[in-house]
Amino acid sequence: MRKILVVIFILFSFVSLAQQKKDFFISINGVLSEEDVPILGNGTLQMREVNPSSINLEIGYMLNNKWMVGIEGIAQRGSEDYKSYFDEDQELKVNYFGAGIFAKRFFKLSNHFSITAKADLVYKRGESEFRTSTPNGYILNSIETEIKSLHFNLNPALVYTMKDKYLFELGLGMATFSRAKFNAPYYNSYFNFMSGRSEREVTFKFNPLYIRLGVGILL
Repeated sequence: MRKILVVIFILFSFVSLAQQKKDFFISINGVLSEEDVPILGNGTLQMREVNPSSINLEIGYMLNNKWMVGIEGIAQRGSEDYKSYFDEDQELKVNYFGAGIFAKRFFKLSNHFSITAKADLVYKRGESEFRTSTPNGYILNSIETEIKSLHFNLNPALVYTMKDKYLFELGLGMATFSRAKFNAPYYNSYFNFMSGRSEREVTFKFNPLYIRLGVGILL
């Protein structure tokens, strides 16, 4: 709860400053990527690939013609279908919400084109659900995993500027260092009781399939 209140306070501070200054930037980004999603059941921790889509909102401040700093919010959702060895239908769903801070460095190529290097620190929280069912729709098993993670990301992009006010971004590829904690209930069928289980993971990954399309405006 305190983290949410801090994010709301920072957001309102940026908005109030944006009404006084003309160097603020707001953009909406659509992201397609490949991501490893955890399944923490009665056995060991499993990671499966899902191709989620997400929407990112950025509010930034131009320090000068080279540097921008700001805050961002993220909403991410995706699902993937599988077939088990016994021809059972399997579906993995994931939902994330997150918030973070970022910095962008602009390298000007011409009057309209620039290359940016974006670094951000993002806290994400969400859950995954892995469901197994028969071909006729009867649910055999459902595993829910709570996900809390902190990510440090590096993402380059090509930027086109129009009328010194509108910015269009194309980001390709992302390097990520992340630290995550996964929580899930554990069911012991022999003693018939539920207990909690958690796992931690630290990873570094380069994702060449990360694609970000953004549209922004300088206020």
